[in-house]
Amino acid sequence: MSAGTIIIVACEQSGDNYGALLARELKALQPDVRLAGIGGPGMAAAGVELHTDMIEHAATGLVEVLRSARFFLRTMDAVVKLAIERKARAVVMIDSPDFNLRIAPKLKAAGIPTIYYVSPQLWGWRSSRVKIVKRAIDRMLVIFPFEVDWYRRHGVEASFVGHPMLDLFDPAAIREKGRALRAALADDKPLIGLLPGSRRNEITRLLPVFLDAARLLKREIPEARFAVGCAPWLNDERAREFLGQYTDVAAVALHDQTHELMAAGDVLLACSGTATLEAALIGTPLIMAYKLSPLTYALARPLISRKQFFCMPNRILNHAVAPELIQGEATARALASCAQVMLGERGKEARQVFSRLESMLGGVGASQRAAQAVLSVAL
Repeated sequence: MSAGTIIIVACEQSGDNYGALLARELKALQPDVRLAGIGGPGMAAAGVELHTDMIEHAATGLVEVLRSARFFLRTMDAVVKLAIERKARAVVMIDSPDFNLRIAPKLKAAGIPTIYYVSPQLWGWRSSRVKIVKRAIDRMLVIFPFEVDWYRRHGVEASFVGHPMLDLFDPAAIREKGRALRAALADDKPLIGLLPGSRRNEITRLLPVFLDAARLLKREIPEARFAVGCAPWLNDERAREFLGQYTDVAAVALHDQTHELMAAGDVLLACSGTATLEAALIGTPLIMAYKLSPLTYALARPLISRKQFFCMPNRILNHAVAPELIQGEATARALASCAQVMLGERGKEARQVFSRLESMLGGVGASQRAAQAVLSVAL
């Protein structure tokens, strides 16, 4: 039986990464499968017929998304139309609930099987959207073990396939590279890594605060060294512009070495998101920070559950291992104070607790397990 066409929908960088891994596994398991959808260069390189490059349009926050509303609405209609025209055997939606939970009911109404891979974090905010999942999603594939129980309590059957991040990188190999970077940057001196995020709005809000915190730490710990893990947006020119205002900090800008910096650092100041989990898997103590635009935060605040951890390693471990500083809490003084604490015994404890994460996330093979689940629906 021909596998037909499977549509993959990814709207931002990590979704493109995981979609590319999934596409390769689908091709390996079912060579005649045809793959189409929206995503980025990773998915295109993996053999997905890309109809829209979503990465350049990626946005965070309600206000930022609203500014691109016309583009996203057109793309939603285009995805549904594509799935119907191709008589898709299944549509795999990766994260991005503001996009995917809008197209899922339309796909369901058209009789197209719907699969959600990388669940939206409904357990953290806007949990009422689980009603859409229950009504419009045929198969939910989750990447965190606690999500299975959460969905079960809400009447949705979910399958834990493991985290595809472990298919992308090897923590042990990165730690080895980190030792070489540490020798070059700091040797036996304290090294603090600054990871201000990957998107422009994250970087412009967090990097100045991180550098202010570094300035405070430099006064308290003169021998401390600092390095910035630069995402593609934070190119040489932009990094020089930021760091030129903090010559006393003498921070080094590192491009294409963020994982190595995570391993080399004694402690990290990190933007909320994928980087916190990567750093924890590598085993490095961290402080998580996040800032939204004031209007976005004001709109989102009533929808956010403060009973839950924001930092993913904390959520998985169900333990406040990494300090969490959100919005007004994320000040230079608070970051510097937390960093000093994490440079001591608290940091050693964090390394020990973080060592449990890899096995909790299912080890390698999540992408293959997800592909098998997708094909079980599509064939």
